[in-house]
Amino acid sequence: MTTMCDLYLRLSDGRDLATLDARERVLRAEAGRRGWEVHRVVIENDLTPNGTRNASAFKRRRIPLPNGKTAMRVVRPGFRSVLDDLAEGRVGALLTEDLDRVVRDPRDGEDLLDVVEERRATADSVSGSLRLTNGGTDAEVYGGSGVGNLGEVQAEDVPWHGLPASVALRVPPLGALWLRPA
Repeated sequence: MTTMCDLYLRLSDGRDLATLDARERVLRAEAGRRGWEVHRVVIENDLTPNGTRNASAFKRRRIPLPNGKTAMRVVRPGFRSVLDDLAEGRVGALLTEDLDRVVRDPRDGEDLLDVVEERRATADSVSGSLRLTNGGTDAEVYGGSGVGNLGEVQAEDVPWHGLPASVALRVPPLGALWLRPA
């Protein structure tokens, strides 16, 4: 199954808007390398409406959170829409350039962590400064050994320990697996 992802770009200064195309190409290439399909590209513009100065990263309002509660947060509609996509299961991953592009306030990071944990999603950056995975990984794309079960294990009709079927598991180096009866 292909992972759907949102790409997140944030324009926070007077850089030429044409550079956004190049930045988006980098994210699209990385998503493709991982085998992810791009659901949408979200561009957050932190400039004031007239573009003359940077908008404040600390203007707060009471907004709804993905869990239904309300809280004071920096107003960033694009970021919030990405959290909604993750929370509603429209995407299973977020890919951005760097941690500081997506998290403007520590509470943004907490909200992202909550959604990733609850939905078993992934949030990652091409710089490596943000890496929240769906339960941990040893995948080569994350610099691991690549040893694993590709997310799924099927029982085989091979008797083992007095039971009619068994599974063969691949555990990554320095990994551990605890099993308990269902």
